[in-house]
Amino acid sequence: EFCKGSDVKKPLQSAVAAVFLVFASAMPSKAMPVTVTQDIIFLFDSSGSLGSSGYQGQIDFMVDVVQNYGGDAQHPTRFGLIEFSSQTWERYDFFDNQDPAVIANFLNGLSHQGGSTYTRSGVQTAITAFTYNALNPADLRTLVLLTDGLPNPSSQHPCNSPSLKPHLDANGIQTHIIATGGASTNQIGSSLGCLVDDTATQITELSSFSDYSLFQQGFVVNSTAMPAPGMITIFAFGIAGIAAARRRG
Repeated sequence: EFCKGSDVKKPLQSAVAAVFLVFASAMPSKAMPVTVTQDIIFLFDSSGSLGSSGYQGQIDFMVDVVQNYGGDAQHPTRFGLIEFSSQTWERYDFFDNQDPAVIANFLNGLSHQGGSTYTRSGVQTAITAFTYNALNPADLRTLVLLTDGLPNPSSQHPCNSPSLKPHLDANGIQTHIIATGGASTNQIGSSLGCLVDDTATQITELSSFSDYSLFQQGFVVNSTAMPAPGMITIFAFGIAGIAAARRRG
């Protein structure tokens, strides 16, 4: 359920995409700081059904995440961008400039492509990108899939035999799905559930394209916890106050 803007007494002054990464492991001493690399790929839909407004909602979301949670020297995060519709484009990889301002500027320069929803091709491209662009096999790997519809044609479904889930697991990739699109939202979550370990915590469902703005403002009450090998990653969406806690002065 969504809390509408009018129901929120203290909306965030700065609209942010609330993706919060916390790395928990054995606590090191202050004299021996430990850095952990998180590799995140945004696999985002560019099919015709999104329209320009839905597409821009995705762009705004990704920009907010990159600007607010990139560039942390203590917990370095590398971002990759893969766009998919009837084709798949690896727009940005982990070896490109990881300055948040540069990535944000790049995202704002992209345009809606239109076409079908080749989800399987997109996931396959993401698996390859994680595999061949990794600096360290131990790096945490998170795939964030943003989509508004079911794979089309059916041959492009990532859960069809052979399912891509074993390949995600073999490469240590945790998947989170952000699904939107009105009445079809529940279908998206159910259909693509094979890609995640826990559909209740790794699938976020938004009822319409306009809810991306609510998502960014922290009005969507939804928190997910995703275990990763060797440590815990808390991947929380829409929690008011996170930006203030992480704000860099």
